[in-house]
Amino acid sequence: MKVKIISFILLFSLLFGVVVPIEGKLTENGKKWIAQNFGVKVGDKYCYSYNAPTFYWYDPDEKIERTDKGTAGALAVLLTAKLVGKENEVYVRIDDKKYYYSNLKAGNDGYDITLDDVKYEIVPYDGYPADEPQYCFTPAAPPPEEEEKAT
Repeated sequence: MKVKIISFILLFSLLFGVVVPIEGKLTENGKKWIAQNFGVKVGDKYCYSYNAPTFYWYDPDEKIERTDKGTAGALAVLLTAKLVGKENEVYVRIDDKKYYYSNLKAGNDGYDITLDDVKYEIVPYDGYPADEPQYCFTPAAPPPEEEEKAT
């Protein structure tokens, strides 16, 4: 599955003459954002996953939603959309929430995501195969709510 995703992006880029951007930086906030939005919740953690979540993505050529799964899969869809200039049309939908490349970039502190980021920072940490490490993070607990004071 991992090779398939990366191969798809590279093939798509080559077929359409797209130059892969070399500038990019996956930030720590970006990793957390990706895990929280395109990963799975395991207890109180959010983790990258090779086979979840199931998501829908908009294919602007066929004007239909298609389905796929996995953290890297969702990133591949948005990155490919950016590379071919359709980042404002193609989205990834999980439940009723739509994500565009601009959401991904904003979640990564304004930095672009690159093929290298997906290949070296996401795919090796999605928990597949079983002995592979899995990137997870636990969000900070929200501050306790103040008790309402009787007036």
